[in-house]
Amino acid sequence: MRIAFLSRHFDPQGGGAERYSVAVAQDLALRHEVHVFAQTFGSSPPNGWTPHKIPGPLRRPRWVNQLWFALTTAWLTRRGFDVVYSHEHSWHGNVQCFHVLPIRYSLLKNRHGWRKVWRILKILTSPRLLAYWWLEGARLKGVTDGQRAVLAVSEPLRRTLEQTYPAALGHVSVITPGVIVHAPKSAQDQRSARLALGLPMDARLALLVANDPLRKGLKTLIHALGFLPPEWKLVIAGHIPPASAYRTLAEDAGVLERLLFLGPQQDLRGAYHAADVLAHPTLEDTYGMVVLEAMANGLPVVVSGLPYCGISAELTHGAQAMVLQDPTDAQELAKALQTLVDQPERMLQLAALGHAWAGQKTWSQCARAHEAVFEQVTANSR
Repeated sequence: MRIAFLSRHFDPQGGGAERYSVAVAQDLALRHEVHVFAQTFGSSPPNGWTPHKIPGPLRRPRWVNQLWFALTTAWLTRRGFDVVYSHEHSWHGNVQCFHVLPIRYSLLKNRHGWRKVWRILKILTSPRLLAYWWLEGARLKGVTDGQRAVLAVSEPLRRTLEQTYPAALGHVSVITPGVIVHAPKSAQDQRSARLALGLPMDARLALLVANDPLRKGLKTLIHALGFLPPEWKLVIAGHIPPASAYRTLAEDAGVLERLLFLGPQQDLRGAYHAADVLAHPTLEDTYGMVVLEAMANGLPVVVSGLPYCGISAELTHGAQAMVLQDPTDAQELAKALQTLVDQPERMLQLAALGHAWAGQKTWSQCARAHEAVFEQVTANSR
């Protein structure tokens, strides 16, 4: 098959959506002709796929750039491709993949009566919101007649999509991310990683991996540190938030010196090796690829339950992970972290079960599931 991937930012070091599209494209390129249309590419050279850089003459406002990307790629992929696979808000891909909650759902969630009326008026008077509203709806057109396939990266996201767009009921497929599985770390691996990253050798390290730490639970983790013994430190890998977002809170809790910011990491394996546990009290994740990656590196995980984190739909509390009922409850989070340290056998078992579970989720399996969808769509179009 000749396949066009549409992803404005195609970067293996990007967020979950970007890494998902890169991994699937690379696997499919082993068997198909893959072309990638993007405005930015990561530092990694093309690996079997052909890049097509889309200019961005007007990066701001973002919604105008989104329309420009959709229009340009619609023209460039209008013929010559069996599958146009879009990870963006666009109207022309015959396979559409959703990574985040629907805009329509987010805008109208918990809005009733006059609050809903006012929100609709705001949408109708905002070119930005109207553009996103229209583009999102256009992605689902044609799904009922088999001419278009719609994918979601988790079961909870599928349910939300079908709740928001009833016409799509029964027409959204779930293909969860894959992962590269590594051997669990040794004690020497942990020491070497801490030395390389400049982290304390004798501390208990909880790791938060996030490009938006505040949305992934940084504030709850700061509060949780206040309930934990002084040997606990929090390591944050990813974009560093402005000090105004956390400094006062950390000072009031007396834990400012226990926050260790690594900044963005090209390779997260060092952070996974250095940490004792991944703490992911996210407030909103349609899947949570970092949780899967941590498990694939043999790291025990404490993660938000549903409806906060989509991967939790597949997890059993106390088996593959410690699952939080309320990710804003700092005491619950602190108790979960300390329990693992106080019960080392349970900690080892959690890491082993999580690692084994992650081993069942390969990118090759993910790509094969995509192939089945692509073949069905092309067959329906003949």
